[in-house]
Amino acid sequence: MKAAVSHLFFTTVASMAIVGMAHGQACVPPVEPYPYAPPDNDPELREYINQEYADYMESIEDYMRCLQNESRRAFSQADTVFKRWIQYFGKDAVIRYDSAE
Repeated sequence: MKAAVSHLFFTTVASMAIVGMAHGQACVPPVEPYPYAPPDNDPELREYINQEYADYMESIEDYMRCLQNESRRAFSQADTVFKRWIQYFGKDAVIRYDSAE
């Protein structure tokens, strides 16, 4: 029973993480800077490219923070729903798999 409940919890968490994006915050990754090497003989272009990379690094940090926050929210929601399911259904709270799979 413990193994079934444990498996069920992780299945529920995975499902809710996918569905959670519809209800939670949409985390959009930043556009990666174009991978061209900056020229040594053009300081303005070199500074422009450097700024593109700096902007990307700031944006990717925000994106990763968003993903972490969304992950925490999804796990919390999954835990709440899981506990409620167990409270309501006890040992009947089991995902049954079709044996034909």
